[in-house]
Amino acid sequence: MLVCLNQIAHVSLVCLPVLLALEIRISRAVPCVDLYKDVHRPKVYSIDDIEEVSPIHGLAHKTICGMHHHGMKELEMWMQTLVPGTAIPPHTHGGEEVVIALKGIVTFNSLDPNKQVQVQTLSSNDTIVILPGVVHSFSNVGDEDVQLMIALTGDIHPMVYPRWGADASEAQRMEPLAFDTRPSKDIHKQRKSFDSQLGEP
Repeated sequence: MLVCLNQIAHVSLVCLPVLLALEIRISRAVPCVDLYKDVHRPKVYSIDDIEEVSPIHGLAHKTICGMHHHGMKELEMWMQTLVPGTAIPPHTHGGEEVVIALKGIVTFNSLDPNKQVQVQTLSSNDTIVILPGVVHSFSNVGDEDVQLMIALTGDIHPMVYPRWGADASEAQRMEPLAFDTRPSKDIHKQRKSFDSQLGEP
């Protein structure tokens, strides 16, 4: 379980045109709280305070908001960084997914109805929408880090395919995900499973 701290931040508001300065105090919560416990006081926190995990080699993941960390009901939002040479194996999600490329150039692969792999390139500020059940993957074939902002709805746990064109019956559901909780033995087992999909030892 994450360590939860409450910090007090002072914010100065200048009300123009009368130039009246007001100082107010707001609660600043490190992101490990149930946001539904106090729905009338939205929490402010910094992405820098979010724990980073590495579910596969070369991938750094932060859950900005989600079911396990914040009690979210429908929405999960992630920030992921892929170092050069990192590839996410082919997979699907049960809900909708929106991906925004924040920096770097990422290769996006998806499987069309004829089981042909379609390749697209996303650069900074490009966005792609992935509908439920579409087999897709991301890879960083460049020489600089790639950073993505990802929003998902519904069932976030992916079905991972052993290879492109594999039958759905061969896909393996990844649950729990490495970033559902803090690192544990189960997560190390999952990392091994992910790495086997990538062909790594």
